[in-house]
Amino acid sequence: HVAGSPESPVGDFSFGVANGKIEEIPFESGAVKGSFTKNQVHLEDAILNTKPGIYSATGDVGIGADDPMHVKVSVDNARAESLVKPFSDVPITGWVSGNAWISGTRNDPVVDGEAVLREGSFYGELISELSVKASLRNQIWDVERISLSGYDSEVHGKGRIVGDQLDF
Repeated sequence: HVAGSPESPVGDFSFGVANGKIEEIPFESGAVKGSFTKNQVHLEDAILNTKPGIYSATGDVGIGADDPMHVKVSVDNARAESLVKPFSDVPITGWVSGNAWISGTRNDPVVDGEAVLREGSFYGELISELSVKASLRNQIWDVERISLSGYDSEVHGKGRIVGDQLDF
């Protein structure tokens, strides 16, 4: 449904999809319900079922790159290799769950998130669990907590990523 004028449209939408692929992530079903104005899209609910993983998003996204956004993105029980494949060829496997809260603008995003990878591997080395809690502000990633367990060992740390420079 669309109302208003061409200069100031408002409306709502709802649609579903089945058996497709976004980038390299195949999915079984998806659905989106929301509304829009001239400057903003409101996602009441967006769900992508990759069976067994589920991706979801809710919130508001500005149309322009400098318009504000406030979105919560979640992933539940998705395969790490599917998540990473569109961005990198890093050999990682496992089950991933997590949440991210994204605000700011697309040009200057602010992110607070946490994720857990279970029963996986990284470059062939087994990982029992890898958990991360991090935030992004002013293009700088602050890793508040990172914990890795595998082979009856644990490693814990924190640090910062600025561009391609690591400080942990």
